Amino acid sequence: MKTAFLYLATAFCLATISAPTCAQDNSNVEGEIIVTAQRASAEYLDDEQPVLGLRRQADSAVQAVQINSDSREEETRKREIHAMLESAISRASSAGVELVTGGFELVPVTMSNYKELVFGRGNRPDMSTVSFYVKSKLAGSTGSAQERIDRYIKSVPPSGRSLMERQGALTLTIINPDQYRDTIVQLVAENAKKYAGFYSTICVTNAWTGYIAGTGKLMGADPREHRERTLLTMIEAAVADPSIPEFDQQQAIDELKQYLWAGTETTALTLAWALYETSRRPEAAEHIRREGEAVYGDREPTAADYSGLAYTRAVIQ
Repeated sequence: MKTAFLYLATAFCLATISAPTCAQDNSNVEGEIIVTAQRASAEYLDDEQPVLGLRRQADSAVQAVQINSDSREEETRKREIHAMLESAISRASSAGVELVTGGFELVPVTMSNYKELVFGRGNRPDMSTVSFYVKSKLAGSTGSAQERIDRYIKSVPPSGRSLMERQGALTLTIINPDQYRDTIVQLVAENAKKYAGFYSTICVTNAWTGYIAGTGKLMGADPREHRERTLLTMIEAAVADPSIPEFDQQQAIDELKQYLWAGTETTALTLAWALYETSRRPEAAEHIRREGEAVYGDREPTAADYSGLAYTRAVIQ
């Protein structure tokens, strides 16, 4: 049997540091949350790895379930669903499972709050549904947890035309994700220091327009004269500077997040939207093609061609 592990990548690190994936402001979560990035085996480490990761034992396995009823009258359907839900709650403890709900942080479903679960519509107008999770503590393997949950679901007796069914695949949870904050931040910092030393030169960006225009010269300060002033060293210096106490560890994290997102998402999104819009406007795509043929023809374009691609620049910018 395979042991259930969570492999927390850098993306998860950022989620637990600031904003979770459900777009809720739950920084400092101490309860139990669902983690969608699950791996059921250490064999994952031999395959595609994220840039950075932290491997930890998961706390529980959860299975999304749904109770539905297709009785003719809506009130009858609701009574049947509630009756089956009451039976499910009363049997959960002896079956070694717990009923929980929540879009991000999980809360128990009990006899005192189960009527707060929202009724939904099934795939037919005459069907009512209620969705929640069945949770099982992990004692070693996801396989045994799945078997325990499946046995429990089958053991709950229906009421009238009600039925309890599994929805989707098993996923995992962790308790108090903030406990991993400092460890992952430290891994990010160490990884940044390691790879910063691999580069002896830096790229010249569009800010040096003289070079881009093909003059062969850089306009403004040459950043290669200040290689030791990397983003990481400047942030570390700011954190250590007693004259700016407001620049604490959280501020350093926010600065790094802003740099990572702004340095990748902006370029990718700009290109994605430019390609999408030109695909909707064939005349614009044809104009770009003709401009490219006129400026650089059959050869590979260079930085010197930048100033001649006025229409292409207008599309991108």
